[in-house]
Amino acid sequence: MAFKLSPSAINLYLDCPHCFWLRYKKGIKRPTDGMFPSLPGSLDMLIKLRFDYCRERGKLPEELSELRKNKEGKRSNESEEKHSEEAHSETIARTDMSTSEFKLFPHKETLEAWRDYKRGISWTDEEGNVLYGAIDDLLVKDSQLFILDYKTKGDDNIRIYESYKTQLSLYALILSKNGLNVANTGFLLFYYPTTLDKEGNVKFKASLQEVDLDIKKAERLYREALDVLKRDTPPKPSPYCRFCSWRKQTIEFVLDEK
Repeated sequence: MAFKLSPSAINLYLDCPHCFWLRYKKGIKRPTDGMFPSLPGSLDMLIKLRFDYCRERGKLPEELSELRKNKEGKRSNESEEKHSEEAHSETIARTDMSTSEFKLFPHKETLEAWRDYKRGISWTDEEGNVLYGAIDDLLVKDSQLFILDYKTKGDDNIRIYESYKTQLSLYALILSKNGLNVANTGFLLFYYPTTLDKEGNVKFKASLQEVDLDIKKAERLYREALDVLKRDTPPKPSPYCRFCSWRKQTIEFVLDEK
């Protein structure tokens, strides 16, 4: 049986292998905490439109202005390997990406496909399992691709969680497996509201954070997650998983009532 996993699936595995096994082996999802707020999704769409506007004009958005300081990217050894899936790399090669300055990824149509959560960009391993993801954006410098991910917050308390690093590292893994030259440095761009102007409009600020990526670790986590799914029985619940704790307490309550 082949499986289709995403960065969110791998982060679920890291959070609780038991819940991960139930979700992707048996189709049993965790209970939801209610309706997912639509505001972050709407902001995400507007940010992408803003970046596309700048892309068409060949300029960086103002919130990326500090990248003009000519930061050096780190070359990923993993991305130097040759892979069988070369369609994307051939398309990208038609545009000169040897710029020594950071620029937005120029292939808008390709990026639109990679952004689409129904399509995204994927890699099929030797056993037929699929790892896929939908990226927000890419930067180009020295013929390398740098992953850029948008995050929206309610305040300026910026924290880079390990799950963010895992997410971007898995994106880098997918791109590298498609034969693309991916840097092992990525960027998180946080947007948060600050105040109201005189007309009552909400003002936002942005904070750009550089993140070290680990493609080899990402592939190792992917392989470990697949090994869990190959088991006939689920692994033990994480002691910190509130869902497993709730399920255990519920079962104990029902048994005590009998």
